[in-house]
Amino acid sequence: MASDTAVLKDIASRLEVLTVELLDASQASVPDALTQPSLELLSEQKQVVYDLIGATAQRSLSSSISSETSVLEVEIAELVKHQIQELAIEGGPWHNPPALRRFREMGQAVSKKLQQLAESRPRSGAKEASQGPAVPSMAVSTQPGPFGPTSGRGQGRDRFTVEEALNLLCEKKEPIWKGSLIGVVHAAGVQEMTAINSHLPGRFEFVYAPKVQAAWNLHQNSAMI
Repeated sequence: MASDTAVLKDIASRLEVLTVELLDASQASVPDALTQPSLELLSEQKQVVYDLIGATAQRSLSSSISSETSVLEVEIAELVKHQIQELAIEGGPWHNPPALRRFREMGQAVSKKLQQLAESRPRSGAKEASQGPAVPSMAVSTQPGPFGPTSGRGQGRDRFTVEEALNLLCEKKEPIWKGSLIGVVHAAGVQEMTAINSHLPGRFEFVYAPKVQAAWNLHQNSAMI
C-alpha cells in the first residue's frame, strides 16, 4: 500500500512547495493578479491529490493500479517539478511573458492529468473503509448531546467539531469526501480546519491552525451543506 501512495504523496509535497513559493512571491513584489490564478488552480489540484491519497490508503490497490496510472503519476510529478524550477529562476516568470505562459500551461496540464488519474483509479469500497474508530478521537466535542447530520442547518451556526463536520459530509453520500477529510487530518496532524469555498462545487480547501478545541469553520456561503 505504501508503494501505491508514494508518488501521490510526492506530488502532494511538491504542490505544497509550489504553494509556498507562490505565496512568498505574493508577499514580495509580485502582484496578486499574477499569482492568484495559479494559487486557485493549486487548491483544486491539492484537493484531488488528497482525495486520491485518502481513497488509496483505505484499501490495497496493488493489483488494480495499471501501468497507465503509474505513468500519469510520474508525468504529473515531473510537471510540478518543472513549475518549481521555473519559480526558482532569478526573478521568476513574472516579468517574462513566455515563461509565465509556459508556467501556466504546465499548471493546466497538471489539472488535466490529475482528472485522468482520478478517473483511472477505482473507488469502490471507500465508504466502508473510511468508517473507523479514529473519527471520535480527532476531536473532543464541547456540544451537549448528539449532533444529528441536519442539526444547525439554516440556524446561522458556522463552527463545528471535526466529528460533527464528518457527519455532515457523510450525509452527502460521497464517501471520498469523508475519506479525504480523515486522510488530511491524519496526514497534517492539525487541530483545526477552516473550510474555504473553491469556485468548483463540492471542493473545499483546508487551512490549518492550532487550537485547543478541534473545530471546522464552515463558510457561511456554502451551498453544499
